[in-house]
Amino acid sequence: MTGRPTRPACRLAALSLAALVSACQDRPGSATSEAGEAAAIAASAPTLVEGQQAIRARVIEFKSKLQQDPYSASAKHGLGLALLDEGDPRGAEHEFSQALELGLPPDLGLPSLARSWLLLGRSKDLVATHGAAVLKQPSAAADLKASLALAHANLGDPRRARQLAKEALALDPRSVHAQVVQAQVELADGRAEQARALIERALQADPAAAEALELKGDLLLHVQRDLAGARSTYERALTVAPRRLPVHAKLIAMALGERDIATAQALHERLTALAPGTLPQRHFKARLLYARGQLKPALDEVNGALIDYPKDLRSLLLAAELALQLGQLKQAEEALANALIIGPRVARTRHLLADNFLRAGNPEKALMVLEPLVRARPPDPLALGLSADAALQQGLPLVASRLYEQAAALDPANPRLRTAVAQARLARGDVEAGLSDLEAAAAADPSAHADMALLAARLKVGDLPAALRAAERAAQKQPARALPQWLIGQLQRRAQRPEAARAAFAKALQRDPAFLPAATSLAEMDLAAGQLPQARQRIEDILKRRPDQLDAQLALAEVRFRSGEPAEAVTTALEALARQHATQARARLALVEHLMRSSTPTAAVAAAQAAVAELPDQAVLVDALGRAQLRAGDSAQALSTFRRVVTMRPRAAEPHARMAEAHLARRETESALAELRTAVKLDPDLLPALAKLADVATASGHDAEALRVTRQMQQRFPHANTGWHAEGLVHAARKRWDAAQAALRTALQRGES
Repeated sequence: MTGRPTRPACRLAALSLAALVSACQDRPGSATSEAGEAAAIAASAPTLVEGQQAIRARVIEFKSKLQQDPYSASAKHGLGLALLDEGDPRGAEHEFSQALELGLPPDLGLPSLARSWLLLGRSKDLVATHGAAVLKQPSAAADLKASLALAHANLGDPRRARQLAKEALALDPRSVHAQVVQAQVELADGRAEQARALIERALQADPAAAEALELKGDLLLHVQRDLAGARSTYERALTVAPRRLPVHAKLIAMALGERDIATAQALHERLTALAPGTLPQRHFKARLLYARGQLKPALDEVNGALIDYPKDLRSLLLAAELALQLGQLKQAEEALANALIIGPRVARTRHLLADNFLRAGNPEKALMVLEPLVRARPPDPLALGLSADAALQQGLPLVASRLYEQAAALDPANPRLRTAVAQARLARGDVEAGLSDLEAAAAADPSAHADMALLAARLKVGDLPAALRAAERAAQKQPARALPQWLIGQLQRRAQRPEAARAAFAKALQRDPAFLPAATSLAEMDLAAGQLPQARQRIEDILKRRPDQLDAQLALAEVRFRSGEPAEAVTTALEALARQHATQARARLALVEHLMRSSTPTAAVAAAQAAVAELPDQAVLVDALGRAQLRAGDSAQALSTFRRVVTMRPRAAEPHARMAEAHLARRETESALAELRTAVKLDPDLLPALAKLADVATASGHDAEALRVTRQMQQRFPHANTGWHAEGLVHAARKRWDAAQAALRTALQRGES
């Protein structure tokens, strides 16, 4: 489930996150006070049109002053302002704190310190420490209140944010900062015209007000959906404030949102040249790696940024999302727990945390996390959708369907929710209605999300032509993406059209020359055709582009094995990869799988045991250990291992199917039947378990159950031959030859058995 809440409170929280660093980038206005030198320094700080060299020169100038007088509060304040402009909020915070300690008037120091804390993600600290501060100068008080408004919005308190923004503007109606913060509040509350008026008023007072230009770009982007206008306005903001890092970040985010990786990379290189090592530069480096599918390097990058900026909410959420993608649920949970402390009312944190619990097979915890969002009035549509996902895990398809429908009613334009409603109908067995709803959702969805869901659903019921049509529609909607073309190729292979498959895979590589699945698929076809050097070359071409990509290294090992290289040589290569990527489950899994197929089950058990000892929370490795033990003939130990997988994944069907295999190896037929019944109850669409249940029921004389299961397969998979083939075997076992012949003839009509 993905999406976002639309109620005003959540919109304000989201806006504040997007604007958190943006409104802090301009220097706070200096107050007229007795501290003449400090006020003069504040006034002489770089104007918005000064470039990087001028800012660096100011930093050097103030450092030189501090060498002459290390205890100059005014020089420290000036250095802090210069460091803020240079994109170093940590250094700025240090200088502001020391300046205040040395006696800098709070009217000068606190507004500056507040902006640096916001840039560092210290909204909670700002509210707790300076939320009640009283400043003498109206302009200084207005500046601090505006920053406090952003802090409260970031913490998910829109009511207090609105109040403080209003007070800031009343204190200093001419303050551009206060006008922009008030405009953000109006925009978050859905009053776009009032926000536009405030922005224009600020720009009339100061046409070079970068924060006003930035918010104007936000309005064009998020309200008017004018991407070209937003991009132009952001670039105009950069002409007057070249080092305004949030604007650079927003331009990169726009390019990533349009899947224009090349433009995003060019924009990031520009940002890196201006501000290497800063939080936005590191954050978006991780985002770019993520966009390219390099999840582990992306996670390493954002984790490195979090060492220096541990309270940055955006980076915590990105780290959590990446950890989720990599299956590192414990790390994801830790990042989200920290994010929840920093922004307890930020809905996105609860969304991701619930997703984490759902992936871990703990729907009860997911529901607890989502409860505040579901109980809100109106409830959060995405939270309702995730609650529906939890209900499905609990085996409550009717409850899930009701929740999906409530979510879709709150957000009717959200095609993902419409897709979820259709999928819920499929889950409760209403196949025709569910497929019809998916077709309608796909037709209305400008993205390819519903098409992908429809493709999966059509494949599940064995309707290959309809699945191919869905893939082709997804490719039309995403002409620059490689994935849809690869899916078309896979479907063409299943349809026994190799030339069409090759053409689709080639198109995928044209769109993304480093797209490994397409290269791997072509290599598989090369191997089948005896073109061994060409198969190897395809994977090596990927490794030339991304030499550290683990999946490509594993694919090369697979090609080497299938090309006829000695199994021992491939084992050595996979052992080296497992050592090199010791924390990556898939590297260790590849080694275990290779040892099993190489007829060395004892070595496979040893490798799996070592993997589980290193990564005990990875259910996929525990499952591999059980399979290796079963292959080695130790069915008792395999059964114990599979029970552990069931404990780790209590809502998953596959572990019960594995336990059935172990029971059958021990000739414990009734126990195997019990596990298979549990598996198909947990997942009525797990076709291998259904087929096995029919087979075992037939062999053990449970004819009525066997026939019931075959009917279930025929209903849920009407275009597949499996159900009719299984029915034919049931009748044949009881020598009902006419019925067997009729069922098997129907199976042949639906494809080869």
